[in-house]
Amino acid sequence: MDLSKKTEPEIKETLKDLLKDDFLNRLYACFECGQCVSVCPASRVNSTFRPRKIMHMLLFGLVQELINDTSIWLCTNCYNCEEVCPQGIKVSEIITSLKNMAYREGNFPSDMKKQLDAIKSSGMVYILDDFDMKKRQKSGLPPLSQGIDDAVKLLESVK
Repeated sequence: MDLSKKTEPEIKETLKDLLKDDFLNRLYACFECGQCVSVCPASRVNSTFRPRKIMHMLLFGLVQELINDTSIWLCTNCYNCEEVCPQGIKVSEIITSLKNMAYREGNFPSDMKKQLDAIKSSGMVYILDDFDMKKRQKSGLPPLSQGIDDAVKLLESVK
């Protein structure tokens, strides 16, 4: 999906996922004030993630570069950026769409695959092992189930 040599109408056609609610016209209104970055918790802890940079890259049609860049996965979807954007740009929704596009192309962090596999097999994001159970017992906490059977059944039915 190399958009670097496409015209604006071709880019718009390719980016249908992102064109909900006249998104692209709003994106052109971004004047790079930096409010999105100033309230972003991910930007505070990792300098490679900058919502403003993502919006700027989209304006230049660099979608493939974005969906190949693992930094989009740092977005916590807190929506702080949308709350402060003076132009009403739906930054979190745009980044979610980019993540969806990346996932469909198989571009996502390996740890996410591990979590997805854990959810599919146990219904839990984190699989409890003997060490966890011993810590709980030592702290006087009751043992926990090793999985959530209802969640596993539900996920199997969705396949």
